[in-house]
Amino acid sequence: QASTKIKNLGREFSMETVAAHYVNEILERQPAGPFHFAGFSSGAVIAFEMARQLAALGHQVGLLCFIDGDIPAPGPKLSRAARWRKIVVRKACKIVFKFQDEIREGPRQFVMKRLPSFWLRWSVKNLEASRQSGGTNSFTMPQLLTMAERAYRPQPYEGSALLVRCHDEAWTFGPDPLLGWSTLIQGNLDIVDVPGSHTTAMSPGHGKAVAEVVELRLSER
Repeated sequence: QASTKIKNLGREFSMETVAAHYVNEILERQPAGPFHFAGFSSGAVIAFEMARQLAALGHQVGLLCFIDGDIPAPGPKLSRAARWRKIVVRKACKIVFKFQDEIREGPRQFVMKRLPSFWLRWSVKNLEASRQSGGTNSFTMPQLLTMAERAYRPQPYEGSALLVRCHDEAWTFGPDPLLGWSTLIQGNLDIVDVPGSHTTAMSPGHGKAVAEVVELRLSER
């Protein structure tokens, strides 16, 4: 029901409106906190905005967990040369770390996994250009979420958070090992690295490790 309401927002669709709709749905069922959130990939951005809005309303937010999700926010200040050097090193490390998985899956599976992502990015760029000129108002949910995330301008959050990074994504070698969260989380930002890549993080083989991290942090509260 909430997803249907969100999809019908049309041109008003944004991360803020998505989070506000989910916050309203939550408060209708549970009027008092603490509220715990964990979001994977783009879901991390939605979880962040929901926690921020609930905190602004005076509610208590407990665990806020980002599972291999980055956010469009300024990272460390680096020279152009240093940034490109870190990008190249991260790309090389990603290839090395993921090599075993790619060999095991085979080239066909490798391509089939990534085609939807390439198509989504290509379609979103075309839709954004069409939208600016007053064109189509028909979008799929993944397209809407991607456009909303690209347009999102996050505000700081006073609380703390947990960042779960996938080892094979080689975030520690890139320009911003904290995936954009360091400038937004004003409390403590804890980091835990788990096995696997972004595409395998929630699979049966690696999802257990993520679940154990989240369960442990919840038990500590």
